Amino acid sequence: MLHLRNLLCAVLLLTLSGCAPFTITTNYDTEANFASLKTFDWMPNARITVNDPRVIDHVVESNIRSAVISALAEKGYTMDTSGNPDFYVAYHASLQEKTDTVTYNRYYGYTGRYEYWGPQMEETYTYTYDEGTLILDFIDAKTKQPIWRGSAKADVRFNNSPEQKRNKVNQAVTEMLKTFPPK
Repeated sequence: MLHLRNLLCAVLLLTLSGCAPFTITTNYDTEANFASLKTFDWMPNARITVNDPRVIDHVVESNIRSAVISALAEKGYTMDTSGNPDFYVAYHASLQEKTDTVTYNRYYGYTGRYEYWGPQMEETYTYTYDEGTLILDFIDAKTKQPIWRGSAKADVRFNNSPEQKRNKVNQAVTEMLKTFPPK
């Protein structure tokens, strides 16, 4: 019975870790004039090359592009493919295997009076998971200098449905762009 409870605790921990929010970071050029930005396009000749085909495939790439276009459109930016946008968008993705360790304290001999007798046991579980990172870079079209960068990190579940994967990309992009443009 004890081993079954420990197994259930470990499974619950792994399940909840998949629901963990994104870790979002942003940085920007404090001298950039974000108020003048109205149009964007994809960085010319920018292609993601990654050794792990699980990170980027045509569907994931399409999901990223759709999410960025939609999120920027909601903020009033329009896509300009005429070759004269105000800024370019580039994106990068990576995948890294991570290891985490969790230790639980187990007490035996509960007396019912908030006292414990008997030994305390520590049980430690180690598990590995894949952490994905999506980075968005905004580059000033005139100066070709980076003006804004956002990144989102989260656990990656390869067994998610295509809709769940698309929703996670949309969520990551939306979270990154919450504070864009900087005030």
